[in-house]
Amino acid sequence: MRDSYTHQLETLQKEVQVLGHMCTANIGKSLHGIFNQSEDILDELIEDYHAARVKQQEISSLCMQLLLLQQPVAKDLRLISASLKIASDLDRISSHAREMADLGKLIIDQEVFDKDAVQAMGASTIKMVSQAITAYANGDLNLAGHVERKDDKIDDTYARIRQELISRMNHEHEDIEHLVNQLMVIKYLERIADHACHIARWTIYIATGDQSE
Repeated sequence: MRDSYTHQLETLQKEVQVLGHMCTANIGKSLHGIFNQSEDILDELIEDYHAARVKQQEISSLCMQLLLLQQPVAKDLRLISASLKIASDLDRISSHAREMADLGKLIIDQEVFDKDAVQAMGASTIKMVSQAITAYANGDLNLAGHVERKDDKIDDTYARIRQELISRMNHEHEDIEHLVNQLMVIKYLERIADHACHIARWTIYIATGDQSE
């Protein structure tokens, strides 16, 4: 009985890692489609999004089974409850990747905004999510803390690009709609980084029981 319970906990952690990899791939595909002006790639993301949603629901179901049938305590309880929260954060990340793809279709034929800066922001955001999942998988508190600290840099990049886009809106009135869509793309990246921070904090909670911000 105990062996089965341990196996379920290990399966839970592995499934969360799988979902994390799916989500980072979705972010990358969304950005790739936008920067390469490929509507086909952006369309593919719809199926990827639904696959990630199914995986998140499977994880939620497993968490509820463990909570209801095994009545875990102490660190096991923290692991299960935090994994449930992390799966929810990953679901939101996947949703934001899908929303970026939808916006990408609207700006597909438009001049790409500060491509280098946004690509760098996207790469940093993907790395944050990947590192947050690695920290969760390994119980690495140092890496979790590193992810949290990187959020400030993402916020600074978002603020700079946002200001540049707003400045353009004041002079390029005919392109306001497209500029707003571009602004929303970087806003979604900023939100994804926030969710990566949440995952890092839940990892710290599993190890220490500390839920402080």
